Amino acid sequence: MQAIAVYEESRVFEYVKAHERLLGITLQATLAEFNDVYGLQARAICRNRKTSYYDQHNGQTIVLGWQQIMFFMRYGYYEYPSLEWMVPKPRPVGLTGVFWLLCHEYAHAVQHSREGRRYGSVHNAVFVEAVQELHAMWPFGDLRRWKQMPSL
Repeated sequence: MQAIAVYEESRVFEYVKAHERLLGITLQATLAEFNDVYGLQARAICRNRKTSYYDQHNGQTIVLGWQQIMFFMRYGYYEYPSLEWMVPKPRPVGLTGVFWLLCHEYAHAVQHSREGRRYGSVHNAVFVEAVQELHAMWPFGDLRRWKQMPSL
């Protein structure tokens, strides 16, 4: 069983390395489109295992975590239980799942710009409204501009 897990892990790592540049370009291009529409300056960096959003004095940053991105590509996007109702069934997988992840994090930037993010109130009505707006403008992501990538 452990040998299988090691094989799967190395396969995912090879897949990420092979497509890291392409995936990074497509995510950055999508983020640039979001910024154009909302007039924000969120930037993305790719370094962590987990994807997150934060705001500091030098601007808003979305950290694109490769481990989480690959999980959503492979197994489908999931939300926090209180927000699960927003996710279509069956779960978005592949690049569509990654797009949902990017929308989630970018919605935090929109939420912050509307002063709707407060301590203890992160996934609130302002956040949900931002997610719904993003998906109304880019339903399930306009993946036509994203090159096809083989599934794992």
